[in-house]
Amino acid sequence: MFKLFIKEIRLHQWVKNILIFLPAIFANKIFNLNNLYFLAFAFLAFSLTASSLYIINDIFDRDKDRAHPEKKDRPIASGKLSVKTALAWSAIMLLGSFMIIFFINQTLIWLLIGYVVLISLYSIYLKNLPIIDMVVIAIGFIIRIFFGSAVIEVP
Repeated sequence: MFKLFIKEIRLHQWVKNILIFLPAIFANKIFNLNNLYFLAFAFLAFSLTASSLYIINDIFDRDKDRAHPEKKDRPIASGKLSVKTALAWSAIMLLGSFMIIFFINQTLIWLLIGYVVLISLYSIYLKNLPIIDMVVIAIGFIIRIFFGSAVIEVP
């Protein structure tokens, strides 16, 4: 079950969330231990959020993924992971990420909600619209940078 969980949450995609650290690097605040502490927790929270949304996306795409040569082996598409269990994992990760953010900076909750709404809309509909799909993905990367900026409170 643990291997299924790791495969489903796409741990290898967490590298994208390193963008959260960019504002601290460019503001020369990366070596402040307090900033690093909060950025590390923000990285974890954002990564959990993104992983919970990967699960939601895989639930929506499970029928299509079953016909895809590579995606057919994903835990939900292959049937090795039930939708009910996947939804529970997604909810736990999302709740955990919001709890982490609540203790870091409550303003960040709005950025996280915006990201959740945007990526949920992407999973449901926007990924089927040419150009819009790429714009949404780009906005997701920009949100990561704003997220990091808000953590250390630099404009």
